[in-house]
Amino acid sequence: MSSPYKDETPGSLPGIGQAVGRGLSRRQRFRRKHVGPPVPSPVPSPAAATPGTGATPGVTMAPRGLTVMQFMEARAVELNSLLHSAQQTHGPRHTLQSLPRHMRRRAVSHNPKRLPRRLLEVGTRKMLQNLQPGQQLEKSRRPRKFYRRRAANRQESFNQRQNHVSWLHTHVWHAKRFHMVNSWGYRLPDHPCDKSVRAAYRAMCHHCLIQDISYYGCIELTGSQGNILHLLQHLTPQDTGGFGSLSSSEGRVEGTATLYRRDCYPRCALGPVTYMFRTLTENSQDHSTASSRQLWLWTHPAITQDVLRELQQMSHTGVCVQSIGHELVRFRLTGQLAAATLEAALRLPPLQNETGQPGQVLSLTVGDPRLNMPSKRTKVTPLTTASKVTPEN
Repeated sequence: MSSPYKDETPGSLPGIGQAVGRGLSRRQRFRRKHVGPPVPSPVPSPAAATPGTGATPGVTMAPRGLTVMQFMEARAVELNSLLHSAQQTHGPRHTLQSLPRHMRRRAVSHNPKRLPRRLLEVGTRKMLQNLQPGQQLEKSRRPRKFYRRRAANRQESFNQRQNHVSWLHTHVWHAKRFHMVNSWGYRLPDHPCDKSVRAAYRAMCHHCLIQDISYYGCIELTGSQGNILHLLQHLTPQDTGGFGSLSSSEGRVEGTATLYRRDCYPRCALGPVTYMFRTLTENSQDHSTASSRQLWLWTHPAITQDVLRELQQMSHTGVCVQSIGHELVRFRLTGQLAAATLEAALRLPPLQNETGQPGQVLSLTVGDPRLNMPSKRTKVTPLTTASKVTPEN
């Protein structure tokens, strides 16, 4: 005779005696006390079976299959009753209890202003109903000293705090998430408040990493192209014509060069710079005969003043030199989804076919992305062919 308990011994069968029960395990004694003794499984004799059918007389066999739809239709009343009782609230329910558990706060019971805006009115009305006779709702407390000292016009306060160092346009965003340091006359983010740089590394490898490099200096040279190139010949090697290349002079590619002090090559190097000519208009396609061209020199803030001083000493050659770094904002996007991020944020046509060579300059007219700001933070989908470019604006 088989037993439903796998770990039972022959001595644990019913009817052996009280002394034999001491050898049972704790689980077996508990089940025998509360459930009852094990019932032997029905094993009919071979003679009682009906030949050819495999059925056993007197024993009801379980069905081998179950039709789900018929089973649900037969118990539709019980299922509807279960759903109705699960959705129905039992007893009075506070407004706070309608929030998810991760949004509930103990201080809400004292200050209904901590509720979400959609539940603020309902919560305030519920608190007024629960007040005792003669009891009044607690008045708002005096603001903290931090809020009392905060200026009414925060922009004016920010401008007054920039006497010694300059702030980037993204300073407030960075100040909440980074450790700030003073470098080159700017208040710059040094490293994030996170304990690791894994998030930045993951964004750079798989998504898109954006950096604010507006602290780079920008020097504008205005004049004829011949005068500009003649001026830069005193600061660059004579055997390399980097500034005069066709692709750079037409404004299609951003080039790089190394500047030296006036007529001191190969000694007294100032540092590397990137430059870009303003794109020619349709009226003046011949860049050699254009009367006025604009050249932008992007320099590191450590050498901006030295480069500006060298250029201003030679500005009598018919070239106007001025610093416009404070008028421009520049971002650097790095990662596989840099082009896709620009397309989604600025509503641009596909860029992967236009960014064919490194440093290519694209002239685009875009709208204000703040007007099309998504309601939720999302990630862009990869392009059909991942474009591994590093666009800058």
